Amino acid sequence: MTKNIKLNQDIVAELKSGNPVKVSSALGRLRTDGNVAYLSIIFDELLETVDDVIRKNISGFLNDLKDQQVVDSFIEAIHDQKYQAVLPLLISACWQNGLDFSDHAETFAGAFIKGSFIVSIEAFSVFDNMVDSISLAERNSVCMKLKSALPEMEIEKQKLARELISLLS
Repeated sequence: MTKNIKLNQDIVAELKSGNPVKVSSALGRLRTDGNVAYLSIIFDELLETVDDVIRKNISGFLNDLKDQQVVDSFIEAIHDQKYQAVLPLLISACWQNGLDFSDHAETFAGAFIKGSFIVSIEAFSVFDNMVDSISLAERNSVCMKLKSALPEMEIEKQKLARELISLLS
């Protein structure tokens, strides 16, 4: 993520406040005046909050992002073990926000294979949204990884993996 951008400390304080009204206010301000540098704070708050309203507001914010510059921040978070507890929400945002994650097919393949069933469903949805943007070579590579991982998967996940292989073929 970008480190050189000066963050508005009032917004940072509101995001970290634990108060649903303040968090919602900060997210509203970021919708119009935000930048990628706030994402690490937002991801941390998504992870740390126990408040369902805050979690819902943050998820909605991430689902609505339209700036392609945030893609790398999402990919970093998906790879970061720290965010495993919120991985389904992060990956869900990747297909719901409609950004182009096609350069990161391997990341979503890894999440599909290693993650829980719900993570796999979310990763499947990402593939479903970007299948036409992934190169043939990349699709073939993902299919090979999925096929080799099939024996270790539970039955339901195997079915989903076979459906994904079919989608990518």
